Amino acid sequence: MKQYLELAQKVLDEGTFKPAARENMPSTISLFGAQFRHKLSDGFPLLTTKKINFKNVVTELLWFMKGDTNIKYLVDNGCNIWNEDAYNYYKKLNPTGAMLFEEFVQRVKVTERKDFPPKNKSGYILGDCGKQYGWLWRSWEKFIYDDYSSWRAPWQPTKPVDQLSELIEGLKTNPMSRRHIITAWNPATLDDMALNACHSFVQFNCRPVPFHKVAKLLGKNTLELTTENIELINKDWENSKLPKYYLDCQLYQRSADLMLGVPYNIASYSLLIHIICKITNMIPGDFIHTFGDVHIYEDHVDAIKEQLSRTPDILPNLYIYTEFWLTETHECGVGNFNSDLDALIQSWYIEDFQFKNYNPQSSIKVKLSTGLK
Repeated sequence: MKQYLELAQKVLDEGTFKPAARENMPSTISLFGAQFRHKLSDGFPLLTTKKINFKNVVTELLWFMKGDTNIKYLVDNGCNIWNEDAYNYYKKLNPTGAMLFEEFVQRVKVTERKDFPPKNKSGYILGDCGKQYGWLWRSWEKFIYDDYSSWRAPWQPTKPVDQLSELIEGLKTNPMSRRHIITAWNPATLDDMALNACHSFVQFNCRPVPFHKVAKLLGKNTLELTTENIELINKDWENSKLPKYYLDCQLYQRSADLMLGVPYNIASYSLLIHIICKITNMIPGDFIHTFGDVHIYEDHVDAIKEQLSRTPDILPNLYIYTEFWLTETHECGVGNFNSDLDALIQSWYIEDFQFKNYNPQSSIKVKLSTGLK
């Protein structure tokens, strides 16, 4: 994916050296403010200049979508990318007598989990990450005044905000809205999470399928259009089960580890676009990735240069094999989603998400920087 490689080269050429922002972290070469765009019709943006573990991408995204904040689901499915952050959070809540990292992970693996997510720190369960992405996406706390006569009156909790459900409902019922947003930056909970949200704000946009595309999908000849034919085509279009919109997505990422994190973020949000398109019967459009601080850790520089020496291959096509999708092309189809989003997500298997024609070059091993001693 050339956009990623071009950004990597730009950070090396134009970035500035910054000392470590957190304890036990490496220094970085950082660039503030960047953006690239990828048309999903050109293929799924999974890096080919190094092998990406797509199973981890799927596992983590489903973890978010389930509203889960405990790494038990991840480690049970062989995904260990949150282990160190979860351990750091455990040590924060248990500063005395904290077990060693290896014991922590092993105990998470062998312990049953029945309560997700914890309601507060006193309800901590081993492996919890606090009020992370899953909690913010699916159960953001909402409060109302108990007594409107005074601003000092106590706030009372009410039904949490399920941002993901509201997003999907909004896309279905009011596609032209400019409020199709999920945010993961909550100043009130920054101290109660394993890692402050890096991919912090995402907005979706519905773009009507252009008329010439409509006519083509309906098998009409656009060279013989008349006013009457246009009206008939529009009527046929409205009555058809064909998608009416492209779905675009723009992600704002406040902090971006270019070597390890960004390839996963690109794949994760592109996958989310595909999933939501399947649910709402839309066509995957553009993924726009906007960055705050995009950086290369000092101990990743050689690995980035190794990638830059490689030639990208063609991008793969994603296929999603699930019962809620009536056709199995990767472009479009007829969504058959009902209102029970949780039941739908629970019905998916990680193996439902597969690629054809993914031919990456070899993996490049580097250390994930989490601040773990």
